[in-house]
Amino acid sequence: MGTKYNKRTQKHDETSGEFSRFEAELNSPDTPGACLKQICMTLAHMDSSEAQELLARFKESKRAKEVPWLDMAIDEGGFIHMEPRDEEEEKDYLALKMVQEMNDQLTDLGIELSEARLNLRKSRIEEAAIRELVRANELQDHHESVARNTRIELESSIVALSDHIERKEKVMNRIHQSIRTQKYLELEIEWMRSIQFT
Repeated sequence: MGTKYNKRTQKHDETSGEFSRFEAELNSPDTPGACLKQICMTLAHMDSSEAQELLARFKESKRAKEVPWLDMAIDEGGFIHMEPRDEEEEKDYLALKMVQEMNDQLTDLGIELSEARLNLRKSRIEEAAIRELVRANELQDHHESVARNTRIELESSIVALSDHIERKEKVMNRIHQSIRTQKYLELEIEWMRSIQFT
């Protein structure tokens, strides 16, 4: 067990030294353009947040334009880094996808609720107008009943929709809280829109 830990520590030290060398070369005005491209390609295929951070910093440098496909390399590196490595990460990855989907659904439901509330306000105005017309004998009694039933149906649908939204928010938050993989906790859920599960 101690040997395994030592090997992992040694690998971490070697990787850290490699990152330091890469960063120095990316920041050096003497590094040839071909070498910059090779370093960026290497970093893009490393499963490491440090590699992604280094690429992001290089993107802000004056020499970034010498690597025309840098954005694509950063995107590819991001996908590689985010791929699950074990069963626990697979569960968390799927959970994050579910959170993203539920968040999108909640946005749509929020719009639907706003529209329903607007329609309820309109129906109350219409019901009041119909009530006055019935009292003035300009409309028959059943028109008021129809307007009242429409308003009641809208009120009922708003209550049901509000309950549905509240339940979905609670479930989404609980799923999000269940995620333990650090790289997924740090990831913006919008990023998951580009991920498809089959």
